[in-house]
Formats: sequence, C-alpha cells, structure tokens
Amino acid sequence: GRRDSETPPPTFKQLTFRRGWLDQARFAPDGRTVIYGAGWDGKPVELFQTRTDSPESRPLGLVHAKVLSISPQGQMAILLDPSRRQGYFQLGTLAFVPLAGGTPRELLEKVMAAAWTPDGQDLCVSRVQPNGEITIELPPGTTLHRTSVYAHPLRVSRDGRHVVYGDSGAGKVML
Repeated sequence: GRRDSETPPPTFKQLTFRRGWLDQARFAPDGRTVIYGAGWDGKPVELFQTRTDSPESRPLGLVHAKVLSISPQGQMAILLDPSRRQGYFQLGTLAFVPLAGGTPRELLEKVMAAAWTPDGQDLCVSRVQPNGEITIELPPGTTLHRTSVYAHPLRVSRDGRHVVYGDSGAGKVML
C-alpha cells in the first residue's frame, strides 16, 4: 500500500535501568511524561513517574497500584490493591489521583480495566458483578454491555463513539 503522509517510524529508548517486575505504562498528556508500575528488588509494585528526556524515575507513593488510564487533564485512573484472579487478569478498587501523585479517591470495587473518554469527562470501566457477570460501563454505573468473560484491555475510540475490548474467553476483539 501507499502511505498518504510520511510519518516517521516510532523510536525506542530505554527508560528504566533496574531489574524487577514491570507493569503497565501510560503517557501523560504532555507526551513526554510516563507513569509506570514496577516492583524493584523484590519489593511490591508501585507507581513511578519518568520523562522521555531523563534517566531518573521518581516514586509517586502509590504502592500496590496499577495505572489504567490518564485523562487529557492529567487525572489518573488507577487500580488499588490489584489481586490476581484466574491467571493474568487482576481486579481491584478503581481510584482517581492527580498526575503528580497524592491521596487516591476511591470510586468502584472489582474493576478490571478502565479508559478515559477522549475529552476526559467520562470513564469506561469493565468490572465483575456479584453474580460473576462482567459489565462494561460508560460512565460507571451505566451498563453498555454484559459478558461472561474477562473484558480486558479496554479502550475508547478517539471520537468517543466506540469501545473496544479483548474477549479473553473466545480470543476475540470486540467492538
């Protein structure tokens, strides 16, 4: 195929230099700040912030946490105390916290994934209900879809009209 525009290929740069467990990472709105989870030297996973132009990382003081999504306004949606459940998938308490860190504000329990809408005004979540069913909600509390499999990862389209997730039970991507 022919490209309509000349987009340079992505570049790769090592941002961490320690050994340990690495978890998800997300770019902040400035495109240079990266928030990631890591457990260094056998310690529990916690959230760190680094920049693409610096080899230094600083802890955000959020231990046993996982970054899920960062809004255009710099609000992080994180998972507190993620616990393992049937292998790879983790459930925890969804919380909001400013990009610079601080005290998380808890919102929902038994959340698996979350993604901000492009305008940063709403959050789409997948979570486990008491009956074991998984709901995809936008905003939280308004069910868009129900499934019996783990809906992870979860993303909202740039125009905010579509939600995509992985159907782990069937090995499919759902829209």
